[in-house]
Amino acid sequence: MQEEITFESNPLSYIHLLEQEIIDNQPPRLSYGDIEDVSDNYQAHLEYKWWKQEQLELIEDLKSKLSPEMLEFYNLFNDQE
Repeated sequence: MQEEITFESNPLSYIHLLEQEIIDNQPPRLSYGDIEDVSDNYQAHLEYKWWKQEQLELIEDLKSKLSPEMLEFYNLFNDQE
């Protein structure tokens, strides 16, 4: 059985998972036919935008809790991607 990754168990992997979730959950691109208040795709984009902002705020909060050494390692890891 696979162990669940948490911020407490592995902070760098947990933050990376949150960032990957943002990328993986992007809705399909908006098209010319996606009209405000009518299109499900338009609504999905609005909800994604709000959810993404909440996730980014959470990620920044979690990064602020990292030790300086861990933050430096995190930044080096992300620079390589």
